[in-house]
Amino acid sequence: MNTIFMGTPQFAATVLEALVNGGFKPAAVFTNPDKQSGRGHKLTELPVKTLAQSLGIPVYQPTTLKNNAEVIDTISEIQPDVIVVAAYGKILPSEVINLPRLGCLNTHASLLPKFRGASAINAAIREGEKKTGVTIMQIAPGLDTGDIITAAATDIKDGETVTELTARLAHIGGDLLVEVLNHLDNGERLTPTPQDDSLATFVYPITKSECRIDWDKPADKVRNFIHSLSDNPAAFTEISGKRLKVYRADITNETQDFAVGTVLIKKGLYVVCSNGETLKLTEVAPENGKRMSGAAFAAGAAKHNGVVLT
Repeated sequence: MNTIFMGTPQFAATVLEALVNGGFKPAAVFTNPDKQSGRGHKLTELPVKTLAQSLGIPVYQPTTLKNNAEVIDTISEIQPDVIVVAAYGKILPSEVINLPRLGCLNTHASLLPKFRGASAINAAIREGEKKTGVTIMQIAPGLDTGDIITAAATDIKDGETVTELTARLAHIGGDLLVEVLNHLDNGERLTPTPQDDSLATFVYPITKSECRIDWDKPADKVRNFIHSLSDNPAAFTEISGKRLKVYRADITNETQDFAVGTVLIKKGLYVVCSNGETLKLTEVAPENGKRMSGAAFAAGAAKHNGVVLT
């Protein structure tokens, strides 16, 4: 089966690897342009590009697909049976969707129609969901609105971070996509199910301004918020006027009679949340500093004991 793959981050690279291992090595890969990162603003290759090049797959990095004659010509020359997408970061225009003989398939990391959009895994953890999963859907114009071909659910582990859950869902999604392609390759007819739009919820790309921790919430909700952003872009707070990134936290089931946001240094780094519930910060990074355990930070932070975080 002649395929084209479109995707960008590590989630997509894992799905691409599953396709290749499953016998569906794409004829071409489309990914986002390399991005600038770090203080030197160096161009950084994205995971899908790196993997595709190592596998000898031609890579294309258009800035847009819409009204792009060069993209249409390239895809038309390849004559794909199907285009498969995983976390590409671009909505496919109708002129691309209509090109493959068998249409376009998307690997979406939620149980649609819940959490349509770009930050579905973050949202599942932030909202305290007990289950999530991956949906393989036909791509239609709109944001994750297409008919559902199949889906696989998984439990969200207690205390799981978005990085950990993303890795698991990528493997689930890759296996599920290969399964669907095998059915198509065998000439089987798929019977997709339309989504119930009345049940749809939407999530959008996360901005850094949305990553500030609100300590005036129950400890479990604060922990979920922190884990929904770990490792990147990372939740943050301010301690004595300096930014502190927080990557991991544990619920202590203890209560303290202190104001919300109060720092407690006691063989570790603790913060008071709403109703006096106490959260233990287990992994942090001070402003312009390296990532470290909360205990290591607390060992040199006695001056912060009793400070109220903002």
